[in-house]
Amino acid sequence: SFCSYTSTSNEDEESSSHPPLPDNAAPSIKATILDYEEGWGDLVQAMTNSTQHTLQNSNLACDWGGKCDITQSIYHPSNTACLSLVNSTQLWTCQYCVAENANLLQESKYIFFHDLFKLSQEGSIFVLSEVHPRLWPEFYKLIQEECPYMQVGFNKNGRQMLLRKSRGVDDGAEDEGSSRPLMISDKDRRLV
Repeated sequence: SFCSYTSTSNEDEESSSHPPLPDNAAPSIKATILDYEEGWGDLVQAMTNSTQHTLQNSNLACDWGGKCDITQSIYHPSNTACLSLVNSTQLWTCQYCVAENANLLQESKYIFFHDLFKLSQEGSIFVLSEVHPRLWPEFYKLIQEECPYMQVGFNKNGRQMLLRKSRGVDDGAEDEGSSRPLMISDKDRRLV
């Protein structure tokens, strides 16, 4: 699955408890679920209920956003829903779909991720999770060559690649931030 998360609350609000939302109130966190297999859409309400129950927090919501094909450009018709979220999403997660699409991603030269990284808003965070992160070196190469405005990190076992977009390119025009060296710690560099 591919998810986008947006925050709809005031960042200065502090609350130790989260009472149920009124029917017309916006959630603090909204997750939009996208997937190549549209059948997953039927499970999104159950995911919302389970997440709210587990976290004991009703200030979040999950919605089905539609189809997303990470093997195609973000401009491809199958990625219309994803493209519509680029300007409003702060956190993107890609869970266990990179390895299963390895051949098609390699053939496409990771065009979806190249496009997404380039178009996403400054400060966007990306979490890519895999059981066997064998493609992280290729992602790192893509970022080194095409997206040097990204910060790179890993969790301690290397199964999650964490990316953050810092100042970079805007609408295809290069600026001084796009030629800046890639930001990665020595510890994380050893994982690629």
